[in-house]
Amino acid sequence: MRYWLAACAAIATPVQAQTLWQQIYAGMPDTELRSRYPAEKGRVEYHDGWTELKGFVQVGSCKPDVSVSHPQGVVTKVKIEKIAMAGMFTKTCEAQVYSGLLAKYGDPISQESDKENFLNASEWKNRKTIWIIDDLTITLERGLDMHQSWKLNYESSKRTATGL
Repeated sequence: MRYWLAACAAIATPVQAQTLWQQIYAGMPDTELRSRYPAEKGRVEYHDGWTELKGFVQVGSCKPDVSVSHPQGVVTKVKIEKIAMAGMFTKTCEAQVYSGLLAKYGDPISQESDKENFLNASEWKNRKTIWIIDDLTITLERGLDMHQSWKLNYESSKRTATGL
């Protein structure tokens, strides 16, 4: 009986879960997320199915927002996003994010460029770059619109023991 209980406990532990970003893992209950990041106006805000974290990341001169998706009460994805007007520090941030990912994870498995934007064909391109590391899928999208926004997604590539 004792061994059966230990085996059941091992299946439900977060040790098997994929860490998405910092100490947030796929399948994490939203109650645990709330205990690690208590609500704080303007810094941590909880919404139905997702949480907004502000001021937890700095990339060069940019301070992107972090969104944690937790539909049905469990974490499924972490999104880091910066929306800024052209001419601001976004290009530098884009380059720093991309360079950091290259340094940490090596060459991506996929890079896509969409058709160029009519406003400035040499500058505005949608670029999507994908890394898959073990059970983690990392997607960087750059040049999303004329504001040179960028978005970085961390998602588990597999279902976890918690039912993701």
